[in-house]
Amino acid sequence: RRTMLPIALSVAIALRPPVGLGHRTSPPSMLQVRSDAEVARLSSATLAYLGDSVFETYARKRLMWPPLRHRDLVDLVRTFSCAEGQSAGLKRLLDSEFVLSEKEEALLRRGRNSAGRGPKHAAPGEYRDASSLECLLGFLHLTDSRRCEEILDFIICAPEGASEDEAVHIGADD
Repeated sequence: RRTMLPIALSVAIALRPPVGLGHRTSPPSMLQVRSDAEVARLSSATLAYLGDSVFETYARKRLMWPPLRHRDLVDLVRTFSCAEGQSAGLKRLLDSEFVLSEKEEALLRRGRNSAGRGPKHAAPGEYRDASSLECLLGFLHLTDSRRCEEILDFIICAPEGASEDEAVHIGADD
């Protein structure tokens, strides 16, 4: 059985900060806010990859209250995180009074245009919508986490057909 461990170890070693004059220099924080220009150099697929992770992690955090059986929680998160759920959330966002900047709209187009056909189980249009949303979320996660959270709050906490004012803040801890 082949394992990815040797590759992971070689990558970790390559990313290790250099040692200089008896002390380690610390690498820049991976969690720091990046400039728009720096993040714009990333491919749409990379931004969508990060955005998918951000979306699912946020959905898990917000939907775990009130506590549910594990299987029910998994199913609930999956309804939001699948291509169909993300597409529906994006449509609700675009059809609402929620205002996106020109830059955010351009990121949605960039993500949609770079998305391929997607897996067989997802409709091509839904897959492109999901990819566009993921691209936007990946970009905002790196550049403006507060705005990223506003968008996620609306998508995950606003019930179908509700306005932003009627949003149900599931598990709100703020």
